[in-house]
Amino acid sequence: MKKSVFDSLITTIIIGLLLSLSACSASSTNYNSEEYDESESVNIYDYCIPASEAINHVGEEADVVGVVVSWASPGISGDPLFINLEADYPDEDRFQVVLWDDIRYEYYDDLGDRLLGKTVVVHGVIENYNGVAQITLDEDGFIEEEQEYLEHVE
Repeated sequence: MKKSVFDSLITTIIIGLLLSLSACSASSTNYNSEEYDESESVNIYDYCIPASEAINHVGEEADVVGVVVSWASPGISGDPLFINLEADYPDEDRFQVVLWDDIRYEYYDDLGDRLLGKTVVVHGVIENYNGVAQITLDEDGFIEEEQEYLEHVE
């Protein structure tokens, strides 16, 4: 009789262990497998304001996301670089990034061509300049490609 109680207890423990192991393997995700769904990755709009909506956030320090459609360096005093997101100059629906010479050459040399056509994130205080939303980059702000930005938030 003692042997059958002991056998039943051992059998119950073994069955319990097997069931818990199979439940763990069924619920675990192998991120190295080909079955990994990249659509489950981070959505940039969970962290950033779309460039088209930035005019509604004037005065806020924020991250703004958009596609670089053009840039200009007009050679005027202060040697600014203007980067336009989502629409080209002079369209008032564009979002504009301004980099004055001190920031431009210290941190962002050769930026315009490198970012053209790419999705970028710009961080800074959103301003309204003659009806156009813009961020004037300073040493506290940044502009970087979307993938680089997402590496910081994932």
